[in-house]
Amino acid sequence: MPAFAIPLGLKVGTTLLGAGILGNELKKAGQRREIDKIVRDSMRNQLGDPTGGFGYQTGFGPGMLLPTSGYQSILQYQNQMGNQQRENMIKNLLAIEPITDRAKTRDFERNMSAASSVLNLVHSRD
Repeated sequence: MPAFAIPLGLKVGTTLLGAGILGNELKKAGQRREIDKIVRDSMRNQLGDPTGGFGYQTGFGPGMLLPTSGYQSILQYQNQMGNQQRENMIKNLLAIEPITDRAKTRDFERNMSAASSVLNLVHSRD
């Protein structure tokens, strides 16, 4: 009888050990699934709404990249304003160019006159 009890105990022990390992692997698989779900959810929350949560009224909505959307109108307006400001800046620069040219010329003549007087002074001592 004792010889028969050892293999039975071994069988039971092996079965329990196998069930424990299998149960542990199933538990790990479930944990991995949960972790994957948590990671996916957190990534979704980090990326957020592509429209920034704006509604349809602002132009920044779900159709903001369509050609007739409010976003495109806002973008076109901003481009026109930028072009207008650039043109005004160029006009202003062209308007003050003669003034700055005269000032540069006057400064250059003053420097040349000072340099020539220094040269005259140096040559007069020789």
